Amino acid sequence: PDEKIATIKSSGHKVSYKVYNLEYGKTYYWKVVAKNENGSAIGPVWKFTTEGIEIIKVAIYNVSVLESPKVSDAKGSEKWEYTGTRGMERALNGYIFDIDGKTYQFKTDILEAENISKGALQTGNYKILLAPGDNDYWEDGRAVRNAIKKFVESGGGYIGTCGGAAIVCKEYRHVEDGAIVGDDSSIYLGLVDAVAWNTRVGQGNHLYFDRHTMFDD
Repeated sequence: PDEKIATIKSSGHKVSYKVYNLEYGKTYYWKVVAKNENGSAIGPVWKFTTEGIEIIKVAIYNVSVLESPKVSDAKGSEKWEYTGTRGMERALNGYIFDIDGKTYQFKTDILEAENISKGALQTGNYKILLAPGDNDYWEDGRAVRNAIKKFVESGGGYIGTCGGAAIVCKEYRHVEDGAIVGDDSSIYLGLVDAVAWNTRVGQGNHLYFDRHTMFDD
């Protein structure tokens, strides 16, 4: 109540005033003091509380591709590619947005494989898991993969890129120069009805998915 936002000087019959740069979830107090040549009259103290902001906790799997490279766009300007662990954190942490009149803000935490395998996704009340592209999902062990599967099956959101998208598929095919040389799907989580194809031609790899169900409900 002792902190002044603004002092308004007005004449005539103005009955409204716009206030800017208010904080979320804070109570503000105001009053009207009417003055003329005969003195002043102080009105009662009124108050209002701004709408609170809902925090959405987002976990980011800490894979070995910590930092995404800078890439050049069509105009030659460098920008960050937001696919690595740090890139995802930089893009989302603190981001504020509105949906249907309600305000939300992302708060991100980077989780190690050990934390995920011990149930950090559930105990940390995370709503979304971001899985950057890497091979760690195969190398970090079944406990991590099972924890991810449990989180998603319990209603948690999941967004994966490259290897992070492949690991939630039902099947996997590895193709080299047109021939299928591997189809071990036992380590894949089967959370979406899609096949991840990893195609090698010469020295390059190309990962793509069939059935296009990666973003279905």
